[in-house]
Amino acid sequence: MTDNTLSADDLAAATVQEVHDFHTFLADWFSGRMAAGGGVLANARRRFAADMQYINPGGEIVDAAAIENMLAGGHGSAPAVEIEVRNTVVRRADAASVLVTYEEHQTGDGDDTNRLTTALFVPKADAPNGVGWFHVHEVWLVAV
Repeated sequence: MTDNTLSADDLAAATVQEVHDFHTFLADWFSGRMAAGGGVLANARRRFAADMQYINPGGEIVDAAAIENMLAGGHGSAPAVEIEVRNTVVRRADAASVLVTYEEHQTGDGDDTNRLTTALFVPKADAPNGVGWFHVHEVWLVAV
């Protein structure tokens, strides 16, 4: 984890921006609208804290390396995918971390899903928005 000098308010704003930017990246990457190469994956890797943990809606726990492998193999794998982030709420923010919740709605490719995500971010100066994904827990939203 790399510290930066953002205030709690700035860290919260950077976190909200990161949530939206990362999901735009995911949609563009998996659809193939974004070209592979040119350091794209290296830039994506900088978004994750070294000890990042992700719990998917099925309860599987994975680390940053597993997510990086999934990204590496997933370019263009869902040509029609669209991802919309809704109802982003900063639940708590201080100089050391930001806790957010948001809904993620994925459509296209015949497998539409809706998730509720809780994510904890930490300062990370080398990440695109200055915050790193530290802990992410998703659950299925049955009705939206």
